[in-house]
Amino acid sequence: MAYSTGSYKFYLTIILLVAFEFFAFGQNKCGFEGFQMTNTSDRQILEARTKLRIPLVFHIVYRDKKFNFPKSVILEQIQTLNDDFNGKNAQVSTLSPEFSALVGDFNVEFYLAEWDSSCIAFSGIQRMKTHILDLGTYKNNAGKRAIFYSNEGGTDAIIPSKYINIWVAEMESLRGISSSPSMANSLEDGIIIDPRFFGNHSLNDQLYEWGHTLSHEMGHYFGLNHIWGSLANECVEDDGIDDTPISYGPNFFCRNRVETCDGINPMWQNFMDYTQDDCLALFTAGQVDAMKLNLNTFRVGLLTWNDCSDLTLTRVKIFPNPCRDYIVITLNTRARLAYSLYSIQGQIIVNGSLDEGENYILNMNHLSAGSYILELVDPQGHLTKITQLVVKI
Repeated sequence: MAYSTGSYKFYLTIILLVAFEFFAFGQNKCGFEGFQMTNTSDRQILEARTKLRIPLVFHIVYRDKKFNFPKSVILEQIQTLNDDFNGKNAQVSTLSPEFSALVGDFNVEFYLAEWDSSCIAFSGIQRMKTHILDLGTYKNNAGKRAIFYSNEGGTDAIIPSKYINIWVAEMESLRGISSSPSMANSLEDGIIIDPRFFGNHSLNDQLYEWGHTLSHEMGHYFGLNHIWGSLANECVEDDGIDDTPISYGPNFFCRNRVETCDGINPMWQNFMDYTQDDCLALFTAGQVDAMKLNLNTFRVGLLTWNDCSDLTLTRVKIFPNPCRDYIVITLNTRARLAYSLYSIQGQIIVNGSLDEGENYILNMNHLSAGSYILELVDPQGHLTKITQLVVKI
């Protein structure tokens, strides 16, 4: 919370909305675009911070209506993403002792975006029917992926520097594709998931029906390589992360391990392997540190998305201050706000709700002389204005 002093004190909570393309993760191989990982032991790691909130935009582009997923499926996919990135995946309990102590916690909340590029509230979901076969992998004559462009039959990204855009569209021979941090802010920055591997539902391929394909691609989006490096090259290359053991090559099935490197057990339950969904369990602490570093370096715009927050807050006026009998709260915003009035010791006195675009008179004549705190919060709880009020008798 930032503080400023003066005759009238205003306390403004700044909420950081965070969010993160690698072209990656095929049925049998991943077309990963060589983003260079640096060993995190030699680089500064982000200091611990409060939970990051990262907004997502989903573009549901479907030929078959069964792939026009309802919001409930999208929310279940987001929950899986949150569980996987925060070390709460159900399969964590199945990890061997050598790996269970390495589970990382990103301390992040992925959620549906709430504003479009014009700061108008929207659902975070765009839907479009298409007749183009395998639109997710289709390229035009100029080599552009049509899925990213509305004039090519796809949908345009919404504020790619501020939101993670995720397209759900059929692809040829791929489960998912992601851009690398080096592509941050481009029109093709984001993730594509084939609908057969999206969410936790009966339409999925039976080996990949738990929704972890998006977690794998999100790892690429934040800069992670596969645990064996860029290629399956027989223990020659590593992924640049200290706490992921070197791997001979990709694993495809639970407990069906490939050849080891000098007898070192491969981390076949890591989300950056190709293992089937029902045994994937973890990102390591080292992988989490690397992702946070790339977030802070390449995708820092995702940490500063408060344009619409500022729009809402600057359109709220509270007067007079100091006051005697009442205060007036003037709203000229798109948001519906809730208010709470506290004593300076933090005890709640009264609360209620304010509809958008209206004025409210709050009775103060029953209060003793002194200072009070008025808090305004939007329905999502991440936009907060706190004002210190002075009551004079």
